[in-house]
Amino acid sequence: STLLLAEDRTSRHDPLDDFRRYRDGWDIRNKHYWASVGFTGLPGFILALLWAALGLLFLLSLCCYCCCCRRKDRSGSESSLVPLLLLSLLTLAAIAGCVLVYISQAKFHDELSGTLNFVVRQSQTTVDNLQNVSRTLNQGASINIFGFGLGNDERQQVLQISQQLNTTSNQLELKTEDNAHKIRRAINMVRLAMIIISAAMLLLVLLGILFAACGLQSLVYLLVILGFILVIATWILCGVFILLNNVMGDTCVAMREWVQNPGRSTNLDDILPCVNQTTANQTLDRSKEVAVSVVRVLNQAVTLVLNGNAAPPGNPLNFNQSGPTMPTLCSPYGPAPDYAEVPCASGTITLQQAPGNWSRYVCQAPTGTTCATPGRMTPQINDQVMKSVSVATGLVVNVPFLVNVENCVFVRETFQTIIRERCPGLRKYTRWIYIGLALASAGTMLSIVFWIIAARRKHRQ
Repeated sequence: STLLLAEDRTSRHDPLDDFRRYRDGWDIRNKHYWASVGFTGLPGFILALLWAALGLLFLLSLCCYCCCCRRKDRSGSESSLVPLLLLSLLTLAAIAGCVLVYISQAKFHDELSGTLNFVVRQSQTTVDNLQNVSRTLNQGASINIFGFGLGNDERQQVLQISQQLNTTSNQLELKTEDNAHKIRRAINMVRLAMIIISAAMLLLVLLGILFAACGLQSLVYLLVILGFILVIATWILCGVFILLNNVMGDTCVAMREWVQNPGRSTNLDDILPCVNQTTANQTLDRSKEVAVSVVRVLNQAVTLVLNGNAAPPGNPLNFNQSGPTMPTLCSPYGPAPDYAEVPCASGTITLQQAPGNWSRYVCQAPTGTTCATPGRMTPQINDQVMKSVSVATGLVVNVPFLVNVENCVFVRETFQTIIRERCPGLRKYTRWIYIGLALASAGTMLSIVFWIIAARRKHRQ
């Protein structure tokens, strides 16, 4: 069964379910999750709606004033200094909000991009290692030294698991890249919207105070209309970032809970899935099995051919080998099905020792096929043997990685790093963004009122 993540934190009212509590935990594929978390952005959306209604009333009253109630302007004694001073303070507040939004969105974008790149790198490292294991298994299946190699059934099983491993690694790579691409596209769209709105609002408040100070009523009224639209968009964006801040918090809590219950099927598979456990288990067993088989093949070649002098001259197995006999390899693992690590018997060497030890048994072979000096291997045979040793060593070296894959360690380590290094920054910068948007919106809202007051008083003077 699927483990519900962040169940307590995501328990919010769901507008799509008659405002009953949402109970399905963190799930970015669930529309009810988005509806419930979207409900947290309601303050921004309500302010946008109220401001839109106020804007319509203002436009209606402005039309009535212009068409029906406009009187000849009188020179008034009202001072425009106080409105302009207040307008200056409000303009500074709006500018501060715009600057905060611009700085915060850049930091948020960098932090989120870094997080996505880290996830993709972790996934790609795992994919590369899985593909390396697959290649090594294929090489092990094709080993043939003096006619010694894996049996047909064993070879087919190895090739089959190698194919499954390739399929699994490709799926992991595609899913991670696809998820990262979707998130990047969404965040880039939001970032562009923030940059445009921040720049437009900054220009608007600067032009507003300038036109108001000059008493240019017509231009002020035009800016008022544009300002109303811009403030509506800003409040909506503020609500969106309140929503995003909660999504970030939900995701970090979900990751923390997954780390405490690794390997369980969860909705976090949409971000970074674990490798199929059946495939991982089979790959681990096959890797150990092939490593043992390659060692067996090498020992057969050493015992029956390289250390043997029985083949008559002219026989392909006779290349004038002579001198001290070569030690055999010790198997890195015991018998199936456990394949437990076993100590080496006396007189045997490990795979890691083989290249250095066996190099002492290479003879000189001017003709390439026959030893001219004492030795058990021609350079050509030594190359073939060392390739097989390298394959077996690679399989043994990959076992810890496969154990980690089997236990989904790479996903757990990725999430732990994100929780520790990325989550605090992501939540902080989304909070800064919606605070900046709220400050810019409030400053511009009040500035609009004082634009009109200051412009009218300046015009009368």
